[in-house]
Amino acid sequence: MKFKKTSSLGYFVFALIAIGFLNPGCAGPVRSVVVSQPIETEAKEVTCVYPFEPSNPLALLFFYKDGMHYITHQNDTCRHAFADELKKEVQSSILTPDGCVKVTLEDIEDALYHPEELRKRLKYD
Repeated sequence: MKFKKTSSLGYFVFALIAIGFLNPGCAGPVRSVVVSQPIETEAKEVTCVYPFEPSNPLALLFFYKDGMHYITHQNDTCRHAFADELKKEVQSSILTPDGCVKVTLEDIEDALYHPEELRKRLKYD
C-alpha cells in the first residue's frame, strides 16, 4: 500500500488553522475591569491586557507558563480578574480531563497565593 505524499498546500492549510486557533491568544486580549472600593465614591475602570484569551483551551495549552506568570506578577486587579476567568473556563471545559482540571486549578491558586511553590514546579522566573 502506497501513501500519497502530503503536499505543501496541506501543511499550509494546517498552519492556517493552527494560527486561527492561536491568534486570539497571540493578540493579547484587552479587558476593562471595574474596581469599586468601599472608600471611593466612584468605581474606577482598569484596563488589563491578558496574555491570551481565557476561553481558548489551545492557547492555555501552548501559553500555560505565560498565563501563570501573568497571574503571579501582574497588579492585583488584573491578575485576580484573569485568574477568575481562567478558573471558570477550566472548570466548565468538557474536553479537559479531571486530573488536568485539578492540577490547573491548584496552579492558579499557587500563582495567586504561593508563587514560590509554583515557580519551583514550573521552573520559571
